[in-house]
Amino acid sequence: MHDTCPVLEILNMPQLESLTLARRQHHKDQVTKKQVAALLHFHTTGNLPLREFRLSDLWISDADLLQIMKRSPRLELLAIVNGKTSDKFLTQSSTKRGRPARWICPNLSRVCIMTDHSSKSDKFKVSKEGMGAFVAARLRVNQASSTRGGAPSVSRLMNVRLDEDDIIFDNILNVDWAWSHDDTCSPHRRLVAPWEYNLDAASRWWMSTRHWEDLL
Repeated sequence: MHDTCPVLEILNMPQLESLTLARRQHHKDQVTKKQVAALLHFHTTGNLPLREFRLSDLWISDADLLQIMKRSPRLELLAIVNGKTSDKFLTQSSTKRGRPARWICPNLSRVCIMTDHSSKSDKFKVSKEGMGAFVAARLRVNQASSTRGGAPSVSRLMNVRLDEDDIIFDNILNVDWAWSHDDTCSPHRRLVAPWEYNLDAASRWWMSTRHWEDLL
């Protein structure tokens, strides 16, 4: 990718609801986080209509990701595969921010983060503790609103995955949420090239509320 005028900055897409950006791993050109940020400079001054945002094998900083999320109040699905994000963006999304105080992506209900294991630094990884705190914070607010009988200020999380672990929400087990290990969608369990797995994961992850196995 060369330093050219960002494509998405030229285009005016007032009705864009789903966006997937992916790089095939066998491609020799490296894409910097600065170039990814440039790609996401949409030609609009207002909020984005995005409901689904997927990123695969592209490095986006927490700050740039948060800018996209803040401008996408209708966002329902966020999937990042090998994106080098960290707990910082989850922390910012775990409480109201700004003046007046508002939730970032209040409609967010499906989240998938798959770690870039090539990174040796933990500062470019989302931890189970960070994801758990994010889930607990949003669930607590949602449940409190339901108890009071009012409209919830954040949507209920439906599907959450971090690497090979799902978060399950099960009232039958008398737990608000719990981790459940599931490696059925691991790239090591599928007879495809790594780049095919990553591109597939980014473009198809939780297209609906169905589980991953239903999409194979």
